[in-house]
Amino acid sequence: MGVSLRLAASRSAALRIQISHPWLVDELIGYLARMGFSAHESGYDEVTVDDRYGQRGEIHAAQLYVYLQVWEATRPGVSAVAGKP
Repeated sequence: MGVSLRLAASRSAALRIQISHPWLVDELIGYLARMGFSAHESGYDEVTVDDRYGQRGEIHAAQLYVYLQVWEATRPGVSAVAGKP
């Protein structure tokens, strides 16, 4: 499995996710919403996830990382790269 996911955990208010298949932006936003994250489209191939934990940004980022791995694994050939906005 070629997961090409990198995550930059930070204490910033948001995390940005760039996906390889822009037509999946809405699907990713819906998936993240079902997992309890607040996300919105922030570009043609980007989604921004708001930090719901504030000072506990590392926990938020770690949870997001796990959910993104699952999302990628169920969509062969799709990659999601997360980092600071």
